[in-house]
Amino acid sequence: MKNFKVLLVITLIFFLLVNSIYFWEGQLGLLAFPALIVLAIVYIGLVVSLFRHLYYSIKERFENRARIIILSVLTVVIASTLIKPKGIIDFDNLTGNDILIASNVGGGNCSTTIKLKENNKFRVRIVCFGVHEIRGTYKIENDTIFFHHTESEASEKYFYKYAVLKQSKYKNKIRVIEFIKVTEAMDTIRSEFSIRKNELYTMK
Repeated sequence: MKNFKVLLVITLIFFLLVNSIYFWEGQLGLLAFPALIVLAIVYIGLVVSLFRHLYYSIKERFENRARIIILSVLTVVIASTLIKPKGIIDFDNLTGNDILIASNVGGGNCSTTIKLKENNKFRVRIVCFGVHEIRGTYKIENDTIFFHHTESEASEKYFYKYAVLKQSKYKNKIRVIEFIKVTEAMDTIRSEFSIRKNELYTMK
């Protein structure tokens, strides 16, 4: 019975971590990948436990009530994680509809994805030797998007001050938008992001 309780607790903690990944993954930085690897190992362990308890349940002709409970919980958690690996609830959609999604792949296969929400909020996901996330607000003035993020100053090196809409163009039949980063020396670094979704009237 004690082993059943321990397994049940581990399963429920795993379920909560998977379904709250939206909130913590981007805060771990370099520790995000190790954390995801640990979750993957735990998932494999739960699958093994599922088959183990299924085997014993069949031998017991499903007469052990505690084993049936843990078997049911394992089945639900494993199935839901397989179908929705980032959680049952899409918290990103709950924060507002995406009106612009743009992405960029840089050196070392590092990628940055920027999502502008209809409520003037934005979310940035940076995957580069870890997972980083920046959230904040933006405003559009004429042909320029200005970003105001609420993260610490350390995140400045990861993000851009503004994006110029009028410089969007077609490149190899993929529409792009130019994002500009301002360095401490007041130099500018320009990066082109491929547009995956566009509902901004200024770019139609």
